[in-house]
Amino acid sequence: KADCNVCHKSISRGTYLHSPVEMKECSSCHSWSTDKHAVVVEQGIPGTCYTCHDDKRKEVDSSASQHPVAGDCLTCHSQHGSDQPHILKKAVYDLCTTCHEDQKYNHPVGRHPLRFKTVKQTGEEISCVSCHNPHGSANQHLLRVAGSPMEVCTKCH
Repeated sequence: KADCNVCHKSISRGTYLHSPVEMKECSSCHSWSTDKHAVVVEQGIPGTCYTCHDDKRKEVDSSASQHPVAGDCLTCHSQHGSDQPHILKKAVYDLCTTCHEDQKYNHPVGRHPLRFKTVKQTGEEISCVSCHNPHGSANQHLLRVAGSPMEVCTKCH
């Protein structure tokens, strides 16, 4: 029941904080292990994450096309806080191209902007997740829209 932030101030840094961190409810994810004499995440990752984010578990488990790292939330997300929306470790383009570096130069939609422009309907920056669902999809290549390449285009155009 102690305020963990008294000693662990660096954990609660960032523009975007994970809800339990913001609410100082560290025990939502962490518990004390008398065996290990340490604070642990008993259900591991992604089990602990899925306790609150069951919709993501269902999305990952039901996807015909799964992102290989979707079951390891901490590959992309910071568990405590970040300066990026959705507590991502980096901006979307930078995060995706950490593993998919070849897509910086060889993306199938060669001339389409992959950043620095906004989607008219949402006002969000165009990025990898504008067309791809990072957790999983019923469609090939994690695409958000089924069908021909033109159908992907007509989602926004």
